[in-house]
Amino acid sequence: MELEVLIKNSPLLAPLPPADCHVVAENFIRRTFRKGESIFRQGEPGGHLYLIESGRVKISSLSPDGREVLVAIIGPGEIFGELSLFDVGLRTADARTMEETTLHALAHDIFRHYVEAHPKVAWEMLRILASRLRRADEVLQDAAFFDVPGRVAKRLLSLASQHGSKEATGGLRIDVPLTQEEIAQMVGASRESVNKALASFLDRGWVTMEDRNYTIRDPDALAARLH
Repeated sequence: MELEVLIKNSPLLAPLPPADCHVVAENFIRRTFRKGESIFRQGEPGGHLYLIESGRVKISSLSPDGREVLVAIIGPGEIFGELSLFDVGLRTADARTMEETTLHALAHDIFRHYVEAHPKVAWEMLRILASRLRRADEVLQDAAFFDVPGRVAKRLLSLASQHGSKEATGGLRIDVPLTQEEIAQMVGASRESVNKALASFLDRGWVTMEDRNYTIRDPDALAARLH
C-alpha cells in the first residue's frame, strides 16, 4: 500500500491537509523487521513514532517483579511509539514483531511541528491517549470484577473484534497466533489458570484452535461468561 494512502487512512494523521500529508510521507523511513525482532526496548530513549504497513507488533512491559505484561497487539494502519512525542523520557514498553513486519518511522521532532500547526491532529492524539487510558483502567477493573475464565473470554472477544476474520463456517478466527503464555500476559493470570479456562472453552465447543490460532464458535456463550 502506498504510504500516503496509509497516512490518510490513519485516524491520527488523516486530519493533515494533502500538501502536509505529502511532506510528512517524504520524511518517513521505511523499514522491514523479521519475526521476533525488537523495534525498541523499555528504558531506551524514544525518538520516533511508527506506522505499520504490514505485519503485527506486540507492545509489552516488565512489571517490577520481572513479569511480562502484554499491553497491546498493533496491526496494519496503526501507529505506536507516539507517547514520547510529549515526554522526552524513556520508552515505557518493548515493541517486538510477531511476524515479518514492514513499518514507517517518523522522527518526533518532525511530527511535533505538524501537531502544533494543526489542532485537529492534536485533538486526535488526545483521543488516542484517552482511549489507551480507558483500556488500562478496564484491565484493572477486569482483574477486580472477573475471574480468570471471564477475563480470558473477554480478551478473546476483543482480539476477534480487532484482528478477526469470518470463516465460511461462520466462526470468527483470530488472525494472530497466540500462545497460552501470551494470553496469560494479557489478562494478568498464570499460564496454568489460563490453560484451564481455554480447555473448558474448547471442551464446550465455544472455541476451537489450530496452529495457535483461536476461532470463536459461540461468541454469545463467551459473552455470557462476563455476567
